[in-house]
This record gives sequence, C-alpha cells and structure tokens, in this order.
Amino acid sequence: MIMKMNKDEIINEIINCKLISGHNIMGASESWYNPYYAIKQTFTEDEIKNMSLNELNNLIKLADKLSEVFY
Repeated sequence: MIMKMNKDEIINEIINCKLISGHNIMGASESWYNPYYAIKQTFTEDEIKNMSLNELNNLIKLADKLSEVFY
C-alpha cells in the first residue's frame, strides 16, 4: 500500500526511483510493478511537476492497483 505524502515527497520518489533487476515471465522489467517507476516512464519530469497533488495521488492509486492486478 502506498502512503500519503506531500507533493514534493511524491515528485522526489518518482524522479529518484531505481530500476529493479529482473524480469517477469513475459520479459517485462520487474520495475513496472513499482507505481513510481511506471509514472516516471509514462510522463516527463515537467509533466509530473505540473500535476496537482490530487492528480499525483490518483495516478499512484491507479498504478498501485494495476501492479497488483498484473503481478
């Protein structure tokens, strides 16, 4: 479960998330199960910084749920 953070903390988590070694059975990087990584790979840093706290929290919630579903 993802903890609630302020906007700067969320942006920092996204921008500084690290690649996880390993791949799933389909060959996709294990990193895609990390909601912050998925957001970093989908949006530019400027797009992320321009999002509201609510938008960021909604994206994290969605990415977290998808990571559970596809795991």
